[in-house]
Order: sequence, then structure tokens, then C-alpha cells
Amino acid sequence: MIEMYDVVVIGGGPGGLAAGIYAAMEGASTVILDRKKEIGRPVRCAEGTFFEVISDLNLSKKWVVNTMNEAIVYLPKDKKISVKTSLEGMSIDRVVFEKELAMKAIKYGAELMLNKNVIRINGGDVILADGSKLRAKIVIIADGVESKIARYVGVRTKLRPEDLGVCAQYTMVDVDVGRHTAEFYLRNDIVPRGYAWVFSRGDEANVGVITLGSVRRRAIEILKDFVEKRCPGARAVRFTAGCVPLSLPINRYVVKNFMLVGDAARFSNAAGGGGIHTALLSGKIAGEIAGKVANRNLDMSALEEYRTIWRKYHRRLIRNYYLKQKATTGRDEDIIRLFRKLSPGIVLLKLGPLSRLFLKWWWG
Repeated sequence: MIEMYDVVVIGGGPGGLAAGIYAAMEGASTVILDRKKEIGRPVRCAEGTFFEVISDLNLSKKWVVNTMNEAIVYLPKDKKISVKTSLEGMSIDRVVFEKELAMKAIKYGAELMLNKNVIRINGGDVILADGSKLRAKIVIIADGVESKIARYVGVRTKLRPEDLGVCAQYTMVDVDVGRHTAEFYLRNDIVPRGYAWVFSRGDEANVGVITLGSVRRRAIEILKDFVEKRCPGARAVRFTAGCVPLSLPINRYVVKNFMLVGDAARFSNAAGGGGIHTALLSGKIAGEIAGKVANRNLDMSALEEYRTIWRKYHRRLIRNYYLKQKATTGRDEDIIRLFRKLSPGIVLLKLGPLSRLFLKWWWG
């Protein structure tokens, strides 16, 4: 028996959950499929971001571990920039956050199916590994950085090593860092062709690194050296690792009755590696449009509204990709040159409202 839905969302991360919520809010029969057995695990990110994009959901914020309003950037040749901002970044508990999103999706009428592995798509038919089949008017693809589903609709998602960010992170105690501070280290002697971070989580801190997939040295080895120098005596209570796309965003993110969101569409901030914010935003926009089109039986060409709305964000992601290219040559002088070009803006950042842009550049 084939189960029928208006919208099928493949992937239960932030982008997929947001898409499912907003499609259901539009009155569309919606199901979210995720191959994991538990929402939110494993954690594979630095857990720092902003959330004004989904403020209309009235989330509890019980997943906010700490807020950060200061960024300190360490550059080559012992240069340092400190920026305070009126816009608070958040250090979050990713598991608690995604579970609350899942509960919101269910509240608005979406179904959530876990441990469901999609093996093939044929038109509107979604075929699962257990032999079952779902049929949808619209399919939203949100299966993350490893995305394979988009290939079934002719979208190339393979990443070059130099366009893949490899991350490793410890959550640690006894780290000496300001309670509301995020530190970034853009120094090739610390992280070749990448950067390190220290995010305060109140009584804990996330200490991590990101480097390009083309760098020979393993991220965990780079992280261990950084921890030894930056926070000797600190103790690790958790280790996480993963990958993020640092490529140009995909141009074909609407194909017939298919829509791509989040990391599956390469909608991450290549300059800083942040992807939660863009996943939520693209999921929200795609979900609203898909729900409206499906519920009102509009022609599938109406899905192109997603492309129209997303265009301005797409341009920003392209800009950030080329900033990443300039900052990850492996030459310290290129990092210094880049920040000299940015320096007039950084002076303004220290004076007030434009500091919002600086932290958004990093956290996506």
C-alpha cells in the first residue's frame, strides 16, 4: 500500500524540521523522514548560531546553554580584534533544540518517522529500505552534507576536498574564557587553511577546529595540539566530529516538484562554516511555499517562488565562498590582507550596530 502525502521531507535536521513545521502550518499533509534512530544525535557541529529566523514559533529557549556578545579574533603576527555586539550569539544544546523542533512539527500536524532510510526517488514516489513506498506532491530534500537523494533528480552534490570542512571539537571544563565570549583563531600555525574556536558554554566551553578536506593532517591531531597550547589542564567531557560544505551553493535547488534546503543544497556559510541559521531559513521558506502549493493544488511552477525569495541569500553565500577562498590559501599575508580590506568596517563594528554583521559572518 502506498501512503499519500502533500509534502515529504527527507531529513530530520534543522532544515528538514523547519520545512516540515512550516509546510504543516500551511495545512499540507506532511511527513518528515529521518534515517537516524533519535532526533539530534549524533551532534556534529560547534552548536553556535542565531535564531531570529524562527522567532514566530515561540520556542522555549531551554536549549540555550549560554549567550555570547563578544568575539575575539586572533590573526597572524599576534594581531587581535575584539568586537562586542548587541546581537547575542547562542551556544545551544543541539539535541534539545532539534527535539523541540520535532515536537513543534508534530503539534502542527506533521508526522515524524525515524529509522527510515530512503534508497530511491522516482517522480513523486519515495522508496524506503524496508520496501515501503510513499507518494508526495512535493519532496523537500534535507539530507545534509552527505546528500545523495538530490542525485536522483539530476543535481550534482559531490564536494571537492577543498570545498569540504572537516571539524573536530571537545566540550571541556576548566577552560579560561570569558563567560559571554567566542574566540576565533585564524592562524596557519594553529590550523592550516582553517581556524580554531573557543565558545563559552557557561561552566563549559566548546573548543574546536575546522580545516579543509584537502589538508593532509587530521583535524583531531590539529585539535589536540591547539588544546595543549590554548587550554592546558582543561578536561574533555565530550568529543564530536563531522563535515560541513564550504562550497558554492547549488544553483538547481528547485527541480520540478523537488526542493533542496540546508546543507543538502550547500546553503552554509563557507566563510565561517555555520549552517544552522541558513538551514532553518531555507527550510522555513521552502516549507511555507511547498505547503501553500500542495494545499491549494497550484501548478508546480509556483515552487519557483522559493528561488525568487532565496536569491538575495544565495548571493551572500557566493560572496562568503570567495572570502573563504581568500582566507584559506595557507599564507598568513593573505589573511592579513583580507582583514585590512575589512578594517574600515571593523572600526565601525566596534562602534555599534554593524557588529551584528560581523558575528553573522562567522556563525552563518
